[in-house]
Amino acid sequence: LAGLARRGHLIRAIVPRNEEGLNPVPLGIEVEWIPGRGVLYPWTWNVPFLPPALRACVQWKPDIVRVHSPYCMGLAGLIAARLTRVPVIASVLHLGDPISGGKWVEERLLQEFDGALCISKATVATLAERSRRVGHVGWAYCGVSPGFTPGEPDRKLLESMSITGRKSFFLFLGRLIDRKN
Repeated sequence: LAGLARRGHLIRAIVPRNEEGLNPVPLGIEVEWIPGRGVLYPWTWNVPFLPPALRACVQWKPDIVRVHSPYCMGLAGLIAARLTRVPVIASVLHLGDPISGGKWVEERLLQEFDGALCISKATVATLAERSRRVGHVGWAYCGVSPGFTPGEPDRKLLESMSITGRKSFFLFLGRLIDRKN
């Protein structure tokens, strides 16, 4: 979203405020803060999001609504967008979380969205298996941009780690499971 804002697009976001000062906002993004303290992930997040999401769709008349997480804000975002006839897409980071209702979100709720943007080919494949509406799914890796150019590697550090002769070195922090590609 910050990249779109840098290109001149007007980006407005509804963001829960959990703790004072813990929610940095990228330049160029207008934020409406809503109370988020005491709200339990994932299902009760829909309750505080529905009124501001509906109000934002009526007042701002967006071209598109992007729901960051279909698990915690999907139902509220979908209802607000449908009531105001605005296209709605969901960002899908991965599937298969063992949260209560997660399977319902993946097999039923996501079918109602106009589109889904996944962050890996593996997530697209999994979503295609679970959803009847395959044509609305696309993918783009996180953090990949033509503007990203790594600096010169620290050769001494790489040698001390026995990593030599490589053009690029990537560090991945996370679980080694298929959905991570």
